[in-house]
Amino acid sequence: MTYQITDAIDNEIDVSSLSAGVYMLVAETREGRYARKFIKK
Repeated sequence: MTYQITDAIDNEIDVSSLSAGVYMLVAETREGRYARKFIKK
């Protein structure tokens, strides 16, 4: 699943529709790239 957000004002992503599991979040900004793993229970 891929989301693209441009001109984001708030820094929240709604993950309520995702099934339980392990996910990888990768965000690219002007300052660089951010990657984190998260677990949805």
